[in-house]
Amino acid sequence: MEDIYEKLNLIDYKDLFCRTLNLPLINKLYFAIDEEKNRQEKFEYYYKLCNWIMNLSKVYTIFNSLIKKIKKMPLNRLLLIKTKTLWQKN
Repeated sequence: MEDIYEKLNLIDYKDLFCRTLNLPLINKLYFAIDEEKNRQEKFEYYYKLCNWIMNLSKVYTIFNSLIKKIKKMPLNRLLLIKTKTLWQKN
């Protein structure tokens, strides 16, 4: 569980998951300790966490595909896009 906990911190779990969804931070033993009264709560937390991680994966996949498309574009096309964006802001 310690390995998972460290990886959650690498993907900014505290800010992007807990603060966004108003959920408490979990400790390293949260899922390891079996308590009758908190089983439903732990399941719901685990479900939300897994869902968030899978969606995060989709975001990175989309981002990486956009970066690949931009790298393949000719420079003059990129400059045109940037120019249009600047004019739309004003």
